[in-house]
Amino acid sequence: MKKLLLALVLAAVVVLASGCESPNTNIKTEKTLTINDITVHYSGDVSMSQAKAIIDFINTELNPENGMDVYVEKNGGGYTVRLTSTYGSPDELEASLKFYLVFLASKMSQDVFGGEHVLLQILDDEKNVLYQVESKYRYVSSNGINVWYTGVSDEEAQKALNYLLDFAGEGGRGM
Repeated sequence: MKKLLLALVLAAVVVLASGCESPNTNIKTEKTLTINDITVHYSGDVSMSQAKAIIDFINTELNPENGMDVYVEKNGGGYTVRLTSTYGSPDELEASLKFYLVFLASKMSQDVFGGEHVLLQILDDEKNVLYQVESKYRYVSSNGINVWYTGVSDEEAQKALNYLLDFAGEGGRGM
């Protein structure tokens, strides 16, 4: 009986030592950082400064009312960022939100991860992936005007922004 109990305790220790993992999304974390009810769970090559930048980004862009858990990991092709949500199924996500998420992933890529690819996943309360998008745009910005682009150079996008600034009178004051 003692051998069985010892074997069960050792098995539990092995499971706990292997890291936190959700079977649905294969989430593994080593560290957490919580600021203002947003907790970032991160591991591996994700730095604490990137975890903090994610929190700042989430606060600025999403301003979640009830906090949020974010799971971040670096993989060979960039970063995977998983956001918890209150949605129960993919059908509950509005078309406008799905449209916005592409830009959110792209902005996160540029602002937090230095332009590296971002796979952004929205999770349900059981950490199942409901919806995912990839970063595909870059942007230049000035005076409240953003120019989102892909397939052109940074210089061409900047020229477009300069034209819009001239046309709009430095950020829309002339319109």
